[in-house]
Amino acid sequence: MKPFLLIDGLRGIHVPQRCACLDGIAGISEDDLAILRAGPSHEAYWDTWEDALRFGEIEDKGVTYSLHQSAEGDLWAIPPGWEVNPDGSFRDPESDTLRRYVLPAHWACYLGNGDETQNGEGDEIEAFLRAEGLRLWTFHDCGESFFGKPDCGGLRGDVAEFTFVLIR
Repeated sequence: MKPFLLIDGLRGIHVPQRCACLDGIAGISEDDLAILRAGPSHEAYWDTWEDALRFGEIEDKGVTYSLHQSAEGDLWAIPPGWEVNPDGSFRDPESDTLRRYVLPAHWACYLGNGDETQNGEGDEIEAFLRAEGLRLWTFHDCGESFFGKPDCGGLRGDVAEFTFVLIR
């Protein structure tokens, strides 16, 4: 299950009104739904919409999704465990086939190409992969670097979030 578009942002100020009319909406009181259904001319419309985004959910095929409105105004249904990145993209949760670690940023060269930036670095990285049970996993992605503490131990420094996917 992935996030899906509920209402296109092209509906503008009427997105909340349309949302209140959807089947499966939960977490919003009947009084608040009535305010939203009344439309943008109601004085409490926008405050009620903020609460609806915070507490509202929609159920579809037995799955309860949270609500998220993008900067463009699109209303999305977000499945459990998924996150919304600051840029508005969605991030899937860790699973039996996907893991994320915060690791030294310079490890990206070795994990991506097998290039060591320091002597013995490959041995250190391989030891970490063995210890975490990642021998049957492949390096998939590396995010932007930031200052932090790596999951492999050691001092704080330039790190990045690394994503590994199980090889099938």
